[in-house]
Amino acid sequence: MILPLAPLAQRSALPRPARGVRLARAAFLAGAAAASLALGCQGILGIHDVSRDGAGGDGGAGAGGAAASGGGGSGGDLSAHGSGGGAPQAGFSIALDPTAARVVRGGSTSLTVAVTRSDDFAGDVALSLSGLPSGVTASPVVVSDGEATGVLTLTAEPLAMLGGAAPSLVASAPGLEDRELPVSLLVADPPGTLDASFDGEGIATSGTPHEARAIVVQEDGKILVAGVDGATWGLARFLPSGVLDPEFGTAGLVVGQEGTVKSLALQPDGRILAVGTRNEQLAVVRFNASGGIDQAFGASGVARLDPALISGSEGFDAAVQSDGWIIAAGVGKPGNRGIVVRFSSMGDVDRDFGGSGVVSFENRPLHSVALGEGGQIVAGGTERDAGPTFLAVRLDRDGALDPGFGTGGIAYLSQTPYNDNDLVLGSDGKPILVGYALDGVNHYAFARFNADGSADTTFGGTGMVNASGEEKPYVRGYGVALQADGKILGAVAGGTAASGITASILRLLPDGSRDAGFGASGAVVLDDHPEQNYLYAVTVQRDGRIVAAGKRSNLGLMVVRIWD
Repeated sequence: MILPLAPLAQRSALPRPARGVRLARAAFLAGAAAASLALGCQGILGIHDVSRDGAGGDGGAGAGGAAASGGGGSGGDLSAHGSGGGAPQAGFSIALDPTAARVVRGGSTSLTVAVTRSDDFAGDVALSLSGLPSGVTASPVVVSDGEATGVLTLTAEPLAMLGGAAPSLVASAPGLEDRELPVSLLVADPPGTLDASFDGEGIATSGTPHEARAIVVQEDGKILVAGVDGATWGLARFLPSGVLDPEFGTAGLVVGQEGTVKSLALQPDGRILAVGTRNEQLAVVRFNASGGIDQAFGASGVARLDPALISGSEGFDAAVQSDGWIIAAGVGKPGNRGIVVRFSSMGDVDRDFGGSGVVSFENRPLHSVALGEGGQIVAGGTERDAGPTFLAVRLDRDGALDPGFGTGGIAYLSQTPYNDNDLVLGSDGKPILVGYALDGVNHYAFARFNADGSADTTFGGTGMVNASGEEKPYVRGYGVALQADGKILGAVAGGTAASGITASILRLLPDGSRDAGFGASGAVVLDDHPEQNYLYAVTVQRDGRIVAAGKRSNLGLMVVRIWD
């Protein structure tokens, strides 16, 4: 994922500012809660309002409101009073909506500030920004008497410092105290380009032989990935800057465990769940925040599906319910039985789930699971008997099939032959799957169901989107994610020795067409490099930036970050 379709060898031509800029957090308005910064184009939330009027007697500050997670929230109200008696002095208030801004290097953006004057104040108000990052400027403006708004234009030089910053909006008028408001600022590159603030070039590797199969972003912005290397698996955690986290495991790594890992999930308390297979059974391993195995979970940190319920099984994915209980999906043996199982928050199999502890689907292997409204469980897989084709099943919270979805809780598409790899559930309840066609060239494909299980014909016309004819053969879809604006991200990888190995992040619009404003024709590609690149998983940070995980040949586990 270089500048769209640019060879990786050209990366040295890209500007290389200082490594990652930690997401800033500013405390403001005495007594207020910490304000979460909204970084990215989705951070258009909330209004901050500050007012100060002179008054007789001693006065104090009112409490300010905390910002909403992922964006600027509603601002609090603050009053300041002057000393001495008599009538209130003149004053004004300012408001900024939105409180977040994004500026692309080499471009500009604007902030609109509302100025509200008290009845007895008719003066000019000067607006400026302080604490801007290197390479970003904003010329002060004056809101004259009779005007209610002022517009500040922020300009970023081509080599401006990338990442998040927390400048302050300052408003001043003669004889009055300055007013200040925090601003959440993100300095970015164009959508679909590598984020050079991430390990200096947008790509970080572990130096281990593992290939990453799963990725998740913690609340603090740290990035967790899980990978496999033959019969062993490992975890790695990267700081937001792209370097390995020295406080996790040993120098950022937890390696050498027997088994395979296919998915990661986080419990509400921040503990980490790795889902896969151990001793030929579906297994969940739990880690504490520092990477140590949680010995209180299951048997010495490992919860396994009881062989008495299913003899031989593989774990592929998991989701965590609001109470901390764990839903895992996978495949039971012999055959290709899809299975869904629930573990307690301490790793015990819930024998009441689905009536027996396991819900199984003959000849319908399941590879992914997500939770919907009201605790609904939606699993994605492959329908073998009527296909192969994309399959989705929906259960209620306790494992009973939902009759309001498909036919008796089971839905699949009529198009064949396709195999599923991953699923994401939209806020509208529509499952989106990614996989590949079993057509001799294994091209990637996406599918979307309606919330009732029918094919969503607003997506690609039939409910499916296939690779275009010019794509390389054997490029399969492995991971899928949704952005806040409904755009769909897919991690695809593969190829042949003759055609070359390619790894890409695709972005589709909600109707299934390629997003031409992302990368080159909707794709960011890693393929022209001495090392072979693979991408298997993709997700979205709170600030909108895209992170994906896979493998870079002899450099091992790889994480890539891309501008939204």
